[in-house]
Amino acid sequence: MSVVTCIRKEYANYVYRCRERGSRVDTTGIECVVLWGDAIERDFIGNAMLRKSCDCIIISEWKEDVIVLFVELKRGTVKADDCIVKMQTCYEHATNILQHCSIRPTGWNPIFLVVHRRMKTHEMAQLRSKRMRCGGKRYPIWSRPSPLKLRELVERWHQFVQ
Repeated sequence: MSVVTCIRKEYANYVYRCRERGSRVDTTGIECVVLWGDAIERDFIGNAMLRKSCDCIIISEWKEDVIVLFVELKRGTVKADDCIVKMQTCYEHATNILQHCSIRPTGWNPIFLVVHRRMKTHEMAQLRSKRMRCGGKRYPIWSRPSPLKLRELVERWHQFVQ
């Protein structure tokens, strides 16, 4: 069973569209599953002491790679530190979900992404200067304008890492 099929079956209550007030991710043309970060946080942790979480977790299989995108959708001000906290929460949840579907922590590739309608120059510079530290590695946080075509992004990423 593929990772996407496993997640759709086991986590059907969290499947979602990655869209919020003017910012969105277009998943046409790529096999993926989109999970709602807030719903996962609410059900995994419980209603008490909710942490901030990213808007969507997109899990995709591309060629032979499992790619997990942690997406924060923004239409106004982008605060880099808030984005980092939200994405770290979702990274923990994605690790648990993928382990449940028999994917070990080193068997997938994370991409941290802010999809925005408009971003000021100083916000973009601040975001570029930050790095996500997860699983002992440091990852950049990408920013892209809305609407984002997921297939194009994954194709470019795959060319970059090969």
